[in-house]
Amino acid sequence: MFIPLETFIAVGALEALQTLVERTEKHYLHQPLAGKRRILQRICPKIVLVEEAAEVLEGHIITSFTKECEHLILIGDHQQLRPTPAVYELAKKYKLDVSLFERMVNVGIQCERLSVQHRMRPEIAALMKHIYDDLENHESVEKYEDIKGMKKNMFFIDHSYLEMSCDQSHSHVNEHEARFLVALCRYLLQQGYRSDQITLLTTYMGQMFAIRDCLRNDDEQAARSIRVTTVDNFQGEENDIILLSLVRSNRDEKVGFIKIVNRACVALSRAKKGFYCIGNFDLLSKHSDIWRKIVADLKASGSIGNSLRLVCQIHRADVSVKCAKDFKNKVPNGGCQRPCRVRLECGHAYVESRVVAPSKAVLTCARSFVSKSVRRIVQLWCKKTLPLCGHTNTVRCGRDVNRVECKIQCEKKLPKCGHRCGNHCGKPCTEKCQKLVKRTEWPCGHDVRVACSTTPEDCPVPCSSDLVCGHQCSGRCGECRMGRIHKRCRSKCGRLLVCSHECKESCIMACPPCSRKCENRCVHSYCKKTCGELCKLCCEVCTWQCRHYKCSKLCGEFCDRPRCNKPCNRIMLCGSRRHICRGLCGEEPCICAVCDRNDGSPITEIFFGEEDEYDTLFIQLPDCKHIFAVVGLDRYMDMNDDDMHDSHVIQLKSCPRCTTPIRTSLRYGNVIKQQLQDIEKVKVQAHGHPSEMDETKRRLQTRLTDLKMTFPGEDEMKEWNRLERSVGRMTKGTMAAITENQVSLMERFCVMNHKLSQRLLCEPRRKLSLADIRLEGLSVQRELEYLRKRFMSQGVTEREVRDIDVEFSRQNLLLELCLLRYDVKSLGLNLKSKFLNVMTAVQDALSSGRLVEEERLDELLGQLDTIRETYRYLSPITPEEKNEIVSAMNLSQGRWYKCPRGHIYIVGGCGAAMQRSTCPECRLVIGEQITD
Repeated sequence: MFIPLETFIAVGALEALQTLVERTEKHYLHQPLAGKRRILQRICPKIVLVEEAAEVLEGHIITSFTKECEHLILIGDHQQLRPTPAVYELAKKYKLDVSLFERMVNVGIQCERLSVQHRMRPEIAALMKHIYDDLENHESVEKYEDIKGMKKNMFFIDHSYLEMSCDQSHSHVNEHEARFLVALCRYLLQQGYRSDQITLLTTYMGQMFAIRDCLRNDDEQAARSIRVTTVDNFQGEENDIILLSLVRSNRDEKVGFIKIVNRACVALSRAKKGFYCIGNFDLLSKHSDIWRKIVADLKASGSIGNSLRLVCQIHRADVSVKCAKDFKNKVPNGGCQRPCRVRLECGHAYVESRVVAPSKAVLTCARSFVSKSVRRIVQLWCKKTLPLCGHTNTVRCGRDVNRVECKIQCEKKLPKCGHRCGNHCGKPCTEKCQKLVKRTEWPCGHDVRVACSTTPEDCPVPCSSDLVCGHQCSGRCGECRMGRIHKRCRSKCGRLLVCSHECKESCIMACPPCSRKCENRCVHSYCKKTCGELCKLCCEVCTWQCRHYKCSKLCGEFCDRPRCNKPCNRIMLCGSRRHICRGLCGEEPCICAVCDRNDGSPITEIFFGEEDEYDTLFIQLPDCKHIFAVVGLDRYMDMNDDDMHDSHVIQLKSCPRCTTPIRTSLRYGNVIKQQLQDIEKVKVQAHGHPSEMDETKRRLQTRLTDLKMTFPGEDEMKEWNRLERSVGRMTKGTMAAITENQVSLMERFCVMNHKLSQRLLCEPRRKLSLADIRLEGLSVQRELEYLRKRFMSQGVTEREVRDIDVEFSRQNLLLELCLLRYDVKSLGLNLKSKFLNVMTAVQDALSSGRLVEEERLDELLGQLDTIRETYRYLSPITPEEKNEIVSAMNLSQGRWYKCPRGHIYIVGGCGAAMQRSTCPECRLVIGEQITD
């Protein structure tokens, strides 16, 4: 759908019409409205009043009349700027620049002239006598104050610096005048004038842009907001101080339209209090009658010259400036060069170089001054008595004493300990006393000297306990909760992975799959993956053969030939001698029992026990080049590495001399392949099978959904959502185990926190509960929050999770003890002495701060439940449903074993083999006689 343009125009006209009709019958005509004759015909104004009528084209006014018009009022000044027709030739040839107002005045039509002016001070208004012969001053202009920092309120600066032509705009620019007026403007701002009290006028557009560029580069921020415009655009406006640039100064002696009386009238009549004009007045007076008369009057009154006289408001010293540089050299801060030395309200002398006239803002030592002798910033300080406390302080002079913070030490005593407050008087008394005291009564038993407010949780004695990872704890006693939850170990792990490489990660992290380059290789190829990834088997034909046997299997399969024990008997050239090879048939290289060495020692040196016999055969390991007796090395390769009779450790056999892993010996290929096969099974189990991982994710998602419905609190919901995101990111068995443990601990936290809030800290019971019991409840709440942050933090380890789980049991026991004490006191029960002894024993066990095993905690909790069951008024303890902490299958949490039935399992938290263990899959007891 298209709407004609006329429709839009009509709608706009109706809106304008409605606005005008709502006003009175007197309507004001201005030039934009003259083109909307249709609107004027609709409203039919009887009285039309035209403002600035001398500046409106005659045709605009005539065409705006309607037949209903009864009275026309024209207000204007025909001696100021005329209308501006679009075509200059028409204005000159047909006098189109003469307005209806001016034409009626010229033909003698009756008009009323205002003779009293309310704008200009008398010396400025005196310039208008050549244009307005009977102009009078209103009494208000006689009371204007003098311009600060200036010798005269009006002055004309004469110069002979030449102008430049602006090629782009065909205008004119005088850089000397632009820089001089900008410097003068900055000087006036330094006298305390606001930027809106000053206007910079010029007669050409090019000069206006030049002045604006100078102001934009000025350091004074206020100078950038000064209004700069042309004389033509400023007609009808005024300001306190006018700075005028006349621009024209050239060898051709052209003055342009400045010689027109109307334009001169506008330029000279805009200022109220101060007027400063710069130009080439010799040139103007030579080619303009009006300027000749004005310059003559200026010379008679001493208001024109080639330099502007400034005056210091303090010392009344005169300074003359002829160019912009003089302002910077002679009055850089807005005054003379003498030190100010005005006496401030505080009694100090303000010794800075002359700045602004002393106003209320300067009559205090609110700023520092420059010491010329030492060339540094000096602060003025004095001693004052503060009204709030009565203490005497040395403060920076001029600062409000009601806002000064007293630096005298507070004399009040703290209510908790009686020690003196350590803060300044101006600050609130501290809640944590910092006085050093000796502590010997803490549960940890340490003798320390600490701040009075320090609690046992902040005991600074180093923990130094041996952690399960083998490193020493770097935490402090209080930080480690007296050994119950140790600080995370940040040492380098250093444990051997199942691939026999050393773990390079931090000890706080679960050992990730080995990231080193895989070293598995054969005579055909090598594995290009990382060591932690699953290897591909070699599919080439096995090369293990000799004169007696040959393997028919593929290289990656188990060999189907036995070991050949026949001697090689090849003749070796050892220099000039010939020796018989003491190696095996088909094994490389040949071995000389006389010449070959092991790290400089003869190979016949006793190691396994058979090396010195004359018929002993030898073999060299390709991985490290060490040579061993075949009988001894066979026995070593075929034996288990541990004392468990029916299971063996999953680990590559290593050289008996240098512990280099044996990977490439053909004679022991089946042993190596079996070990590599078991290691691959370990990798699969540690990474987790994709189907098992998906099942774990689904199970945890369902569990989290149920927990979100059970505990829908805002804080709990944030943790549930965070755990849901962790479940979605699970890719390895280690991550799954940690996330599942976090879910279990978060569930315990919510259960205990809910019980604590509902049964002890709720509002109805808060009014009845005893203070000491409630404080213990708050202590439990703080500890629970600490545990939550700890187990939900990034990088939590399995050992840490187990310690936190035990600590939850400890806090649960303390919470049940608090609830029992509360119920007994609120019901007024008198317990038997044996029950009181039980409660005392529980309190002593918890107060010691030492680690209490979970079995002992469960036993103490059962004793508290016995007390509740004995008294029918006491409700029994609700059994806590605890989820078992899941073990993560990290690649180096312990030593990996394979039971006689082929199941892979792990033993020990730090890699040490145990004398007795149980296979987690078939529950077979390892280390005893096995019977199927």
